[in-house]
Amino acid sequence: MQMNGSNDMLVEMEKRLRATQAEIFERYVPDRIARRIVERLLSSATIRPMMELELNGCTSSESARILMAEELISISTFRSRAKGFFGQECEGIELSSLGISTLFEVQEGLEGNPWMSFIQGAIIGYACIDYGSGICGTRSRIESSLDHPDPDVFERFVFLRTGQYQFQCNRFSKTRVDSEERASTAGWWSVVDDVKRGGDILDFSIS
Repeated sequence: MQMNGSNDMLVEMEKRLRATQAEIFERYVPDRIARRIVERLLSSATIRPMMELELNGCTSSESARILMAEELISISTFRSRAKGFFGQECEGIELSSLGISTLFEVQEGLEGNPWMSFIQGAIIGYACIDYGSGICGTRSRIESSLDHPDPDVFERFVFLRTGQYQFQCNRFSKTRVDSEERASTAGWWSVVDDVKRGGDILDFSIS
């Protein structure tokens, strides 16, 4: 292995990311005690993805793999009922019994806490996050996006174990759904549907 010695690229990147994150936390959560609660919950590799599944019906494939390794989700297969995909075998993920109890324990005692509500509000501020490897979602989220149809969402769903995209086609390539319309479908796939939410897709696969 040929190497020319160390460099500080990743050190600088990590420090800047951390500093930016701390700045944003400080701006949105001025109370120091509250900030510790928010930082603790959002720094967990599993809590935010579980909340994304509960509130947004999907999470990134990277996060889904972590949840699977921790046995916090289960995989199920089903056949699509949507026109254009009728009978196609699909894969969804759901919180397992361990995931449900873990998420309950995390939120227990914070039900009336305004900062817990703040975190939940931050999560429903977007529809999904794609870091470049697609997303995994609940059955209700997947079927809703197919029925809508919302190709900007359903074309991102992947099989968890293989990473292969579930819906590779161009039949809806001209169909586009705006963020407000996407958010309005929340009653089909979220435990929260009666509040204002965001419908933007955060696509970090595009550099």
